[in-house]
Amino acid sequence: MPHPRLRSAMLALILVTCLGAAATARTTGRSRPGQDAEPPTAPATPTISPSLEAANGDVLEADVVGARIRRLAELAEQAADANSQVTFRLAAANLILRHQIEPALTQFALGILPDDATRQMSPLCQAAMDLLSTAGKLLDSVGPDVEDGQWVEPARRAWRTLRVVAEGVLALSNSDPSDAAIQRRRSIRSELAILLEHPDDRIKAVATLLDIRLRSPIEDPQGPLRRLPLALDPLLSDPLPHGLFLRLERCRLVAESGAHAAAIAVLVQLEERCHDWFDGARREVAARTTALVRIQVLETWAAALASDGAAASEVQWCRAQIDAVRRTHFPPDADAPVLRFRHVIPLLVEVPDPAVTPAP
Repeated sequence: MPHPRLRSAMLALILVTCLGAAATARTTGRSRPGQDAEPPTAPATPTISPSLEAANGDVLEADVVGARIRRLAELAEQAADANSQVTFRLAAANLILRHQIEPALTQFALGILPDDATRQMSPLCQAAMDLLSTAGKLLDSVGPDVEDGQWVEPARRAWRTLRVVAEGVLALSNSDPSDAAIQRRRSIRSELAILLEHPDDRIKAVATLLDIRLRSPIEDPQGPLRRLPLALDPLLSDPLPHGLFLRLERCRLVAESGAHAAAIAVLVQLEERCHDWFDGARREVAARTTALVRIQVLETWAAALASDGAAASEVQWCRAQIDAVRRTHFPPDADAPVLRFRHVIPLLVEVPDPAVTPAP
């Protein structure tokens, strides 16, 4: 194993290289010199399953969200005009995609119990799709001469956005290897590409993450890397979790291309930047979230080295780093939550509160 000072110098050089040209880690082959590039590898399953940060009042309670969605569905059935029938269904689907899928989508994005997360999201997204299907049929039935039709075009735009997000999340749980399923995922990705230009940062970020996760396992990660911000670019705009998750995804892709050392070097710097980008208690939560991904990359690196027949000391170095990060950020029997989306997407369709929760 290299001398500590030499290793630090090597990591610093790797960091500069990684930041320079959008992480030119394309064919470094598991971060070992002189080795041919290998196909991308999936992130290792984490050995820890941290909790999500508390909502702190800015996320509606699950029972409140559920009651609002049910009430909106009731109002949609009772409404006599197309405007209300469409608007209430879109608003209900919006709440599902904004709130109800959020915990599971956060877990999936961070690699925490991804199989359980997809199982949790699937029925929720299907419920949203059912609402959107009916709303879409109603929109198709509206003629050009409808009275007071100013609502139609905004409703169509919201419907398109909500449908693509719902289909994208739903597709995450479909591992069907058939040609038809692969073609369907490609079709969804082509629609997600439109949302990559959306003016809202949350929608743009979610569309980017979905597009990357739906790509073929044999696809070169360089394409997705070009769509992601540089890991250490200033994180200035709200919402901060979405921006950090994109940067963590970039580090995953750099590691996936074989440059594990580069990914680790950037993650160390990214962890420090979290203290500048986030306020209050969220500083530690954000830093811990970055540390979680660092553990996952180290685990993947250790497994790759072991399968390549590397020296035991190299694998042991990775294991020692994992243990050190765990002791610092995830001590035993301590509450160590990680960052969450909080709100996956904005409210694209709003209805007055009295319509959702009428006075008794």
